[in-house]
Amino acid sequence: MATGINSPIGTLPVEMLHRIFDNLDAETILLSIRVVSRLFQAAASTYNRYSIDFQLISTSKFPLLCRLINPENVISLTLLNNYRTFNQTDLFISLTHLKQFTRLHSLTLDINESQLNFVLERINLNTLTSLSFNIGIYDNRWTDTTLNFLSSALSQTTFRRLELYIRPETKSRISWPVNCTIRNLTINNGIYMDDLCKIFQNSPYLNTLIMNEFPKMMNKNLSLRFRQLTSLTFKDFCIVIDELESFLLLTPSLIQLKLIGGRGMLDGKKWEELIQRNLPQLNKFEFYFTQSISTMLSSTDPELIISSFQTSFWIEHKKWFVTCEYHFENSKSIHLYSLPICKPFLYYIPISKKISSSTYPLIMNNDLSMMDNIKLLELDWNESLTDDIQEKQKIITNQPLFSNVTEININSQQVWPILSLQSLSIFIDISRIVQMKIYSMYFDEYDQNIWINIGNFMKQADNLSSFIIENNSHIYYSTPTMENIYSILPHHISSSTYPLIMNNDLSMMDNIKLLELDWTESLTDDIQEKQKIITNQPLFSNVIEININSQRVWPLLSLQSLSIFIDISRIVQIKIYSMYFDEYDQNIWINIGNFMKQADNLSSFIIENNSHIYYSNPTMENIYSILPRHVRYLEIPIDHLNKIPMIFERCENLSTIRFHCDNTYFSRKVINWFDNNTTNTTCHLDDKIVCIWLGKKKHHLLERFTNHSIEQRPFKLINQFFKK
Repeated sequence: MATGINSPIGTLPVEMLHRIFDNLDAETILLSIRVVSRLFQAAASTYNRYSIDFQLISTSKFPLLCRLINPENVISLTLLNNYRTFNQTDLFISLTHLKQFTRLHSLTLDINESQLNFVLERINLNTLTSLSFNIGIYDNRWTDTTLNFLSSALSQTTFRRLELYIRPETKSRISWPVNCTIRNLTINNGIYMDDLCKIFQNSPYLNTLIMNEFPKMMNKNLSLRFRQLTSLTFKDFCIVIDELESFLLLTPSLIQLKLIGGRGMLDGKKWEELIQRNLPQLNKFEFYFTQSISTMLSSTDPELIISSFQTSFWIEHKKWFVTCEYHFENSKSIHLYSLPICKPFLYYIPISKKISSSTYPLIMNNDLSMMDNIKLLELDWNESLTDDIQEKQKIITNQPLFSNVTEININSQQVWPILSLQSLSIFIDISRIVQMKIYSMYFDEYDQNIWINIGNFMKQADNLSSFIIENNSHIYYSTPTMENIYSILPHHISSSTYPLIMNNDLSMMDNIKLLELDWTESLTDDIQEKQKIITNQPLFSNVIEININSQRVWPLLSLQSLSIFIDISRIVQIKIYSMYFDEYDQNIWINIGNFMKQADNLSSFIIENNSHIYYSNPTMENIYSILPRHVRYLEIPIDHLNKIPMIFERCENLSTIRFHCDNTYFSRKVINWFDNNTTNTTCHLDDKIVCIWLGKKKHHLLERFTNHSIEQRPFKLINQFFKK
């Protein structure tokens, strides 16, 4: 590490560096900047405003980040269970001490209810100002505990923001404290009107409400008024204007109103009367209304609709400007929206496929600020778009039409047009794109210009981190097409979705982190062929997770020969699925054991066991005998309670276990064992799988471990492998 930097930035005070860090993610600060110099190392160590977000951290670097970061310096934490962050919540729980996160201001959770309670039990709720949670999998045994934690957070005088994505019936049971200090509430699914009234009665400072849906069981005779509410958003509602007015009667103090969705919302005169009657303080009105139609409209119909928004109330008094578009191809629809466009997603329709009219005098003069809120742009890559681009190139020269777009979806249902993808710079700033998705029914495998076209576009997309080729099951891509896809994969992406085939250009495999293969004689032949040509580095050098499937007799070849594919020392997770384990063939277990001895960084070991597979007692003992001592996450079948303490002793660093049991009765016996022999352990039963977040062993269990010699243990191979 350098001691200093011959650059003006090396002379900046630490406080200024911390201001710069406020605009960077934790991975960049700790893994890229921290290592540059001692100055930056000191600045990273004393920086106390870290935000940890699973979506922004690569799986391979996640364990290192958990070790480097000081929990007391984290003010924002986001834990998610999705396809990009699979299993990372459990891994995070195993690698960190949640009680040490003593300065958290913001907590975002999108996890299972059992995990939710495990986290909330250990987090200091007193410091929270913002809480957002979505329960992925409910567990009724935890509902009361969930509600207690939520009530505790709401009772804090510093609490300001809450976002909920939970069942309406669960919301009904929330105990709202009197004089709750919450100011911002987001409800991402349904809520009963009575519950919403209860919230406002107990939340005198609640001034911002965001909802996806209109409240259920609306009572039109309510005398209550939500006078503290100044900002209201409905993101996806489907009621008519008269029903909406019954709700707006309750909100006379509104200053801002945002509406996306609705039915029959196209009458400007009716809106004018409603606002003058019920919302005298409203000064910002944003909306995007869409209405499907079955009959063909004339070119004058959008003009008729827009005329009701051209009164002095709209143009002179409020200065609210509106555009109406009639999309007349395929699914015919009318789109009426305020300017600037208020929603983050736009499906772009070329001028030749729509009729447009606007009250905004500068719309034809390309006032691009009207598009600033759009982050995701979707378009059809066809000749109509080509013509549209060529027309726009004549008049738009300074900046793209949608300058803040970071994600783009490109659909191609026909022959790929000749126009270069780089011409999309008329719409977007290509250097800002972080995700690109392509859906095509047709790729001409012999037209290399297509792939040069896409490849050149992605070279310009310096910030691209996610690349997706969407491939429905009924679409078949030929081998040349598949190879063309791999040839244009950008090196700098961290997430990708595309079909996989073997390819000897090793750099094309740099972004693959998870490798799955069938452990068969065919693979044995393939390995032997590749050993003749690949000698310097493994084919998939950055793989950190490997899934091994064996449906037949285990082949003779050593698992260590997989070094032709992977760097075994980098593996952090191994998953084995086998329909067949020969309990008397000790070579299988020696094979697996030797492989895992080479996997120094292994933290997760899984034997996947579907309920229809029965493993004999000798097979089970062989499984237990090869468990690596340094593993933190373990998922295996279990057949007897007396195996648990042995697993406990053998795997000294365990923090999370998933046991596959033969039946629910035995699953409950496993939970009882942990209740009796450990403290602060959390168990969750899902059918016949028991999920366990380990606490501490009780004293009598520790004594048993101390007095229990290795020779007394029932595992046949326990001395043969992993000797310290």
